[in-house]
Amino acid sequence: MVVGVEGGGLVVVERESPGLKIQGLEGLDRTRSLSRVEFDGVPCTVLSTKPQLAEETLAVGYVALAADGFGAATRLLDATVEYAKTREQFGQSIAQFQAVKHQIARLGLEIEPTRALWWHAAYAVDHLPDHAERLPALAKSHVGDRAAALARMAVELHGGLGFTWECDVQIWLKRILFDRGYLGSPESLREDCARLGGVVVMDLEYGPAYQAYREEVRNFLKGWPLKGAESELSQSEQESLFRLRGIEAGFVYRNMPREYGGAGQEPDALKDQIVLEEFHRANAPGDLRSQGAGLLAPTLLEFGTEAQKQRFIPAALSGEEAWCQGYSEPGSGSDLASLTCQGRVEGDSFILTGQKIWTSNANAADWMFGLFRTEPEKPKHAGISYLLVDMRSAGIDVRPLKTLTGGLSSTRFFSMKFESRWRISWGGAVRAGGFPGRP
Repeated sequence: MVVGVEGGGLVVVERESPGLKIQGLEGLDRTRSLSRVEFDGVPCTVLSTKPQLAEETLAVGYVALAADGFGAATRLLDATVEYAKTREQFGQSIAQFQAVKHQIARLGLEIEPTRALWWHAAYAVDHLPDHAERLPALAKSHVGDRAAALARMAVELHGGLGFTWECDVQIWLKRILFDRGYLGSPESLREDCARLGGVVVMDLEYGPAYQAYREEVRNFLKGWPLKGAESELSQSEQESLFRLRGIEAGFVYRNMPREYGGAGQEPDALKDQIVLEEFHRANAPGDLRSQGAGLLAPTLLEFGTEAQKQRFIPAALSGEEAWCQGYSEPGSGSDLASLTCQGRVEGDSFILTGQKIWTSNANAADWMFGLFRTEPEKPKHAGISYLLVDMRSAGIDVRPLKTLTGGLSSTRFFSMKFESRWRISWGGAVRAGGFPGRP
């Protein structure tokens, strides 16, 4: 193997040399092999002592990664076009929808111009010595960002299928993300190029008032990790305790009313961002990034009754109760109004029959919020109710679905009952057995 050494030179090491330790690693891109290499007095042969050789080799690597990312992105774009032609919703292929057409066209416009950039960078390596250090780095950083943006949108345009292990989209997505980060992130490469060109990197720090607020957050975070007897608690207990202290200090669930378990602070986007940055830096428990805290709680604040808010929001914020979302069905993705999962009223209860899919965290959830067809005689965009379902009820069968990350998620409903007082009204009063119309 060829190894870069201090000072910029390159040496060659035999794979079977004594003192050489190679440990295989499992990387994001399964089509490439990665290893950790350790040297302990390993003999080597000097390939070159030219200080610039390592930099020149790195520049070639930048161009190769840019070209590889571009190739993966164009292949993924072609696959997305083919999928859009065959996937049907609302009775026709989704390629007929203007919103999908525009997204795909935008993807093409994003990636195709980068072809000239990495071509020029490759030319610079051989023929433009004054630009041979900057252009390859710029090409890799720009192609990496554009390809990654294309890959994420391509996954979304494939719908739920794009998140599965069986779909080839995940192969190209992982290849692109690997290329983007390998040998330096776009952000670090752009900073290096700016310094090489004598450009001062822009100062994006917040103003004095917000910097003072940042110091308040940092001082609070000195309390994490917990110490003393509190450090003997279980990890979940420690996180819950610190999260409660964060709410009392006004840093956790900042905009959620105090009466429902939040901090009751005034909205401020910059303070929200500062809290997010500092809690992430300290690896401290802040707002739960969960279905209950992030999706259910705001919905109940807007549409729920006072009893529903008091019953469900505090437990969702604390994580005492875990939630999952029941929207998509095997034949109802973007066309949610075509859902067929039935909610038949029987006395003061509903009987649910049908299937939900792509239900993340269904295997661990205590409750589900979902949409069900409760008035089948109404037009398809009407007669749909937002119901809260106890996942511990009899008649629910949770079955796994392997996703591109290896995670499992799917929920199937059979027959079950729950109290109709947990039905959420979209604009009318909740009535047992009744179905308020739209506002």
